[in-house]
Amino acid sequence: WRVILNNVIRVNPQNAVSLALMLHRDLGDTPVVDPNEVVDMFVTAQQIQQATEFILEVLRGKNDESTKDLQTKLLEINLKHSHPSVAEKIFARGVCLYYDGMKLAPLCERAGLPQRAIECYVTAQNQDPDLDNLSNIRRCLSHARNFNPEWILEFFGKLSQADSMRCLGDLLQNHRENFKVIVQVATKYSDALGADKLIELFLEQKLYPILYYYLGAIVPYTRDPEVHFRYIEAAAEVGQAQELERMTRESPCYDPERTKNYLKNKKLTNLWPLINVCDQHGYIDELVRYLIDTDNETLIEQYLQRRSPGKTPEVVAALIDCNAREDFIKNILNAVGTMCPIAELVQAVEERSRLRLIQGWLEARLAEKKTDPALHNAVGKLYVDTDQQPDKFLLENAYYEPLVLGKYCENRDPNLSYIAYRKGHLSEELVELTTKNGMWKQLARYLVQEKNLQLWASTLKNDTKDRDRLVEAVQQTALPESEVDEEVSTTVRAFMNAGMTHELTSILDQIVVRGR
Repeated sequence: WRVILNNVIRVNPQNAVSLALMLHRDLGDTPVVDPNEVVDMFVTAQQIQQATEFILEVLRGKNDESTKDLQTKLLEINLKHSHPSVAEKIFARGVCLYYDGMKLAPLCERAGLPQRAIECYVTAQNQDPDLDNLSNIRRCLSHARNFNPEWILEFFGKLSQADSMRCLGDLLQNHRENFKVIVQVATKYSDALGADKLIELFLEQKLYPILYYYLGAIVPYTRDPEVHFRYIEAAAEVGQAQELERMTRESPCYDPERTKNYLKNKKLTNLWPLINVCDQHGYIDELVRYLIDTDNETLIEQYLQRRSPGKTPEVVAALIDCNAREDFIKNILNAVGTMCPIAELVQAVEERSRLRLIQGWLEARLAEKKTDPALHNAVGKLYVDTDQQPDKFLLENAYYEPLVLGKYCENRDPNLSYIAYRKGHLSEELVELTTKNGMWKQLARYLVQEKNLQLWASTLKNDTKDRDRLVEAVQQTALPESEVDEEVSTTVRAFMNAGMTHELTSILDQIVVRGR
């Protein structure tokens, strides 16, 4: 039968296939000719297609471990003698599931099927755990540009963390062609491989485009400061200005000090990312100095108008500390206008003894009928210092804080301080002020007009020369000027309560004489 089959193969290869199958299946339980021997006959005669047909028929319904050698043979002869597409189709159809991976893998490589070669190396390694085919697999990965991306993603899922990182490193050797699949692998297995390790891997080769797209995919799902900072860094390096500005404005996770220093050193033409960081994390003074040092003063006004008018007081403070021009500061204030917090601005300039710098801005707010106490306090102080009818202001203005302006005036003009304390009925402060400055007539008038027995008692309780001067002022000035009966009667009662008989007699005589 061997001789007959050999002859038929040479004369009519297609009929030889039918004869070989008959010898294999129809002449008893045991094949007359071993299938491997039949295949060798076809191969020797260079009838690869017929050998393939024969094996496929023999394997029909027998795709198991028992036909491993024949499955290996099928792939081997086609890898050696046919176009690679034939072997690829056999792999793709799943005809061969059991084969000698180590035998086929080198053949796949030579045939230009690196993806199938990797599968064979992995199969061999699974069959023999002592094998280490990582070096072979990594060599094949150098052709990854021809691989199916979905296959690569699935393949990486079968590797250990260490092997995955090595293989990913191999893909990076041709990172331009493998760009998309590298990003996909890093994104899909980010948790398994570790974002920190992937970042380090990409940074070693300064592959910022890959880093940008990888981190862009995971940054919405993590609060890791390193991930957020590196994404900002990558966006800056690849020139993604819009995304860089968005991240610095919206992300709550990056390290502000580190990010600020990076952006300053980067010297970007678009400074809004740096402005965002400084605005959100309180580096206003440093921001102002940087913008001035880099000749970007115009951005200061834009920042306050577009982003944070509430930070105007801090900006003005920094500008004063930098000895910025007064007209520049005034222009900024005028541009911000009513959006600037009044109290904070007043405090900032007062701490630097530059209240007069903002007088025009304050008076503009007055013209707008603003009633903020801080505004009216500041204007009052300015009018006191510039002698712009301060007494009129203190008497007529209803919005300043008497205690604040009273204290402010004590060492400047006690009479103005007296007006403020009197307007606010701040008895304790007024008594202390007038006593210290010998303002007995003013104190006497105040006590008489207040009609407060408790206040009288606290003032008259000590028998001192100061009390004598006060009594004299009451007798000679305050009472004669009074036209209110209750003021007089309350004063008499106060002297009675204080046990001041002599002084009381004098007051009563005065009342009788004056017909009161």
